Amino acid sequence: MSWSDIANRFIGETDLFGGKKATRDRDHDQNLFSAFSEVFSSDEIDNICNSLTGSAEYYASQIGDLQEALDFIDDDDNAFINDDIQSLFEELQESIESLVDFIPGISLPHYRQDEEDDHRYTFNYQRWDRDVNDYERESRKFNENMATVIGMCKEMKESYKKFREAVRAILAI
Repeated sequence: MSWSDIANRFIGETDLFGGKKATRDRDHDQNLFSAFSEVFSSDEIDNICNSLTGSAEYYASQIGDLQEALDFIDDDDNAFINDDIQSLFEELQESIESLVDFIPGISLPHYRQDEEDDHRYTFNYQRWDRDVNDYERESRKFNENMATVIGMCKEMKESYKKFREAVRAILAI
């Protein structure tokens, strides 16, 4: 090990005020998790997934909540120092992105808009195409889309659970 490596390692372990780098890193990660929790939690996941899997519809604001979480994660300043937590944070990001990218491609505006400022969408063909020419084909397509959405919601819930368990175990919050 060179003197430069030893010096860099020493500087990395302590700061100018004699504190420990580990304490600073832990504080950083705790603060970052607290900030992320203000933007996103399991409540948002349950909200969108229950709408999608229960009635095959959603509101734009629900996708907006997911997009807000993605914007937070994408910000270069919002990286966890702990590699294990960061890795799970990135897995959560991937699962959210998958759902956010998939849903608009299968959805159309719901025929009944009940909120003026929050558009409602559905991927249930019976709600936007009442004159289906090939009922079996549309039914099969709906079932395939629903199975995909259920799988994506399950993956997103599992990703968040793993992320949250790691935060709880490593940061004790």
